[in-house]
Amino acid sequence: AWLVSGLLRFIFLGAGGAKLARQPMMIAQFQSFGYSVWFMYLVGAIEFTGGILVMIPRTSRIAAVALGCVMVGAIFSLAIHGPHERIAGPVVLLGLAATAFLLRRR
Repeated sequence: AWLVSGLLRFIFLGAGGAKLARQPMMIAQFQSFGYSVWFMYLVGAIEFTGGILVMIPRTSRIAAVALGCVMVGAIFSLAIHGPHERIAGPVVLLGLAATAFLLRRR
């Protein structure tokens, strides 16, 4: 559980931080999907916060659900708007979030 949570923390602190820091690549990606910049900030805040909370046993399940929901949104966005070859990343992260959720069961 700690290993999976640590991996999620590393990935989502980076991804969320990039969105919150207004990385040009992130802005371009969200705009290519037809989403506004405020939505990028929302997703970035969820990812960054989830990356922190997934390491705390008491909040890790809630964080895993939130991160999983973000990944479902990413999968749908990529399926609709493309590029389709990038769907694998969010699918793997969804699986990791589900694994973290299941491993933290009481």
